[in-house]
Amino acid sequence: MPKKLHHALTDKQIKNAKPHETKLVTLRDGDGLELRVTTAGSKTWYHKYRSPKDNARHNKKLGTYPTLSLKDARELADANRKLVQQRVDPKEHDQQEREQLEQKSRNTVEAVCNEWLINHVEVKGITADYAQDILRSLELYVFPSLGQLPISELTVQKLKDTLQPLVKRGTLETVRRVVSRLDMTMRYAIRREYIQFNPISYAKEEFKKPKQKNLPAIEYENLPELIKAVEGANMKAFVRLCFYLSLHTAVRPANAAKARWQEFDLKNRIWRIEEGNMKSRKTFEIPLTDAVLALLLNAKEYYGDSTYVFPAMGQIGVEGHMSTQSVNSMLRRIGYEGKHTSHGNRTLASTYLHENYTDMPSDVIEAVLSHVQGKVKRAYHRRDYIETRKLLMERWSAYILDCKAKAIKKPSY
Repeated sequence: MPKKLHHALTDKQIKNAKPHETKLVTLRDGDGLELRVTTAGSKTWYHKYRSPKDNARHNKKLGTYPTLSLKDARELADANRKLVQQRVDPKEHDQQEREQLEQKSRNTVEAVCNEWLINHVEVKGITADYAQDILRSLELYVFPSLGQLPISELTVQKLKDTLQPLVKRGTLETVRRVVSRLDMTMRYAIRREYIQFNPISYAKEEFKKPKQKNLPAIEYENLPELIKAVEGANMKAFVRLCFYLSLHTAVRPANAAKARWQEFDLKNRIWRIEEGNMKSRKTFEIPLTDAVLALLLNAKEYYGDSTYVFPAMGQIGVEGHMSTQSVNSMLRRIGYEGKHTSHGNRTLASTYLHENYTDMPSDVIEAVLSHVQGKVKRAYHRRDYIETRKLLMERWSAYILDCKAKAIKKPSY
């Protein structure tokens, strides 16, 4: 507090101060603090000071009496004087604090996560499906409890409390992904100067690591039994056809479920999946075998007028594609839960080709599966081995047809 002056104001003086009919009444407390009484009777505190930047005189409004008492007004004026002594203009200081508060209210966990995701899609070129998967996980597990929290207030403990239900359920892989995505968001926030440091940079150390599990897949020698079960089950045609498309082509399940007719060049026997729909972020061309051409011609009889090869619910005119989980649901119904998944079709193809064509370079078989190679290897092996892949795909299809012939006398196509 500044030294009290002999003419300092008292509460009684302020309370009894009357307005003038025509002019402003000013009551001075000393050292720049004064109370102004308007002709209407309102009483407002001001602090007069000289800016440390240009020595110009400024008036800073502190508040109105009696909401702001004499004691509180003196404390505010004293705080202003200390700022001036530190060569900080009080008005500019207040403006910066207001901007920081506004930024804090804008930069919530949800807002910055969404901003980061847009940037992540643009910079990293991730697929639309992957971006949707990221957003969905945040919407389910983060935004309900932490979404409106200023990102600067996110802590490891708050994150642990939020993810505790997932930990109790044992879904540790989901926990790992959510923590990783929030960590990337926080690092983005640092780059944008929303925060100064990342308080959850080591949050993953607070959670158990998920055990790595391969998706279940049968041995390729047991493929006839699987085909027999698929052929004997009661299901919609689009589910069975999608199963076979993924089996013959060894594409990822989502690519099979979301296949569009415009992606297929039946004349030149090529299925071209654009980079935006590939995990590798690279356009992928798949040679079409005779068996796949027959499958697609069969599908055209059902769904040729649809945008998607397998439309939602198998109905033309219904917007969208079939569910990416339809084949997995079918496999569970026919008794293969925990034994085989739609992704297991890729494992079947990989194992069969690696074990039966040992003279074939591993790179070629990995190219069949569109597996991403290491950076150095990618730089020196840019060929996609399309002609050799055609041969391998024909051999794989031939094995599937042989298994089908063993499994059932009259197959579905």
